[in-house]
Amino acid sequence: MVRLVPPELQVWCEFAEPVEGPGADSVACCQAYARKWGMVVVCPILERDGAHNDTVWNTAVVIGHTGNVIGKHRKVRGACERGSV
Repeated sequence: MVRLVPPELQVWCEFAEPVEGPGADSVACCQAYARKWGMVVVCPILERDGAHNDTVWNTAVVIGHTGNVIGKHRKVRGACERGSV
């Protein structure tokens, strides 16, 4: 069975942003707090991956105590693709 993303959830895909670079506002904010408080922060975002046809992923970005991106974890399926909900 193929399920479609309901319209009420599809609107969230518009808020997707990259992990780094221009438009990465959520991650930049979390990086600032990680630096300010000297702590590791996990920042959950909807990630828009320009390298893979603008796929939107449900991503957890791990930010180190100096504000650097240590890594990220994506769910197996894209967040806004057919059958993801």
